[in-house]
Amino acid sequence: MEYDLKDSLYRKRISDLSERIRKSTVQLFTIDQSSSIKSLGSGVLLFTNKKYLILTASHVAEEGPFYVVTKSELKYISGEYVEEGRKHTKKIDLSYIILDNEVADFLNQEYTFLSDKDILVSYKSNANMLNYIVVGYLEKTTKINASENAIHTVAATFNLKKKKKKAYKFYDINRDFQILLDFKGKLENYKSNINEKIPDPYGLSGSGLWGLFHKPVSLKYELECKLIGIMTEFRKGKYHCLIGNKIELLVESLERQEKIKINTSKIIN
Repeated sequence: MEYDLKDSLYRKRISDLSERIRKSTVQLFTIDQSSSIKSLGSGVLLFTNKKYLILTASHVAEEGPFYVVTKSELKYISGEYVEEGRKHTKKIDLSYIILDNEVADFLNQEYTFLSDKDILVSYKSNANMLNYIVVGYLEKTTKINASENAIHTVAATFNLKKKKKKAYKFYDINRDFQILLDFKGKLENYKSNINEKIPDPYGLSGSGLWGLFHKPVSLKYELECKLIGIMTEFRKGKYHCLIGNKIELLVESLERQEKIKINTSKIIN
């Protein structure tokens, strides 16, 4: 089924889905040696097996400790930082943070933790898959006013298509572990219906990579999103692209290292 961003109903549905994703996506900050607040990247909130987690990229987690901005304060993120474990052998760049209960309770006041059913592993591109959505926090649009102790930030949403096989070969990307998304030229803004120049993607690392699916046997605009990856990298050159690690790598790591079972979605037919 074909969808057109010029269609107001479709844009409205994408807007609704991106807002739901935003509520489960946090921007991660740190405080440097000069006591200045610095934006590092993004993270995705997940509740599974009685554990509250932030999923992110390893190269982001390595820069911690972290803080998250809420309406009322800059909150220190206390918890256990865990790397996926296979980063150096298979280009895997994934980590998770097991949150202390006090931090989880605090974040629950303004954010929504995903559940197992929001995750899709071993997905297949098929007639019901429309596109990919990335929602995260760009450093460029984050305004930090130290004198007023204020931070203004807004989530960015990108509706993207997958790169062709030749880009995977050019960058020696393993299709079993990573997904390449086209990120060159201009993108159509689903809110304004205007083509806009693609911004500097710094800050998207650690944000979620979502598959946009058309629900089978449903009305035209019955769409749904599933978390299928975590964004980890940007490549410039012959092929401009965003790179995400597949979410099943992190699911496998959680199940192996935390001795739990995550009841994810399998395949949308």
